[in-house]
Amino acid sequence: MNVLDANVVIGFLDGANANHEQAVALLGSRLGKPLGMHEVTIAEVLAGPAQLGRAAAQQVWAAIQELGVSPLDRVASPLDVALMRSSAGLPIPDCLVILSAGPVSDANPILTFDERLASKARQMGYTVLP
Repeated sequence: MNVLDANVVIGFLDGANANHEQAVALLGSRLGKPLGMHEVTIAEVLAGPAQLGRAAAQQVWAAIQELGVSPLDRVASPLDVALMRSSAGLPIPDCLVILSAGPVSDANPILTFDERLASKARQMGYTVLP
């Protein structure tokens, strides 16, 4: 499974986004491979459209589902999230992206355009794309 960060999906869905072309290419290179996002990460994607109302958020949620993204929840205990936050120094949503990838020894690739998240995840031994 490929674990997606919010910025990849936002870039893919928003043609005016600075990462749009890169996101289209990145997700295109992963065709046929399962995609997953933590539920909090999905909420991050939906937060912008939700400012325009429920219908806009539902439209984006439908687009996420059409991409074949599986929502991931309970990937880690609250204690594990807190420990990751403390050791990595990343915001909790970024910690959830990393924890969604699974243990380093058997981790799924993380897809993100966030340089800080990518750098920390690589330091921890995770595969990060692009």
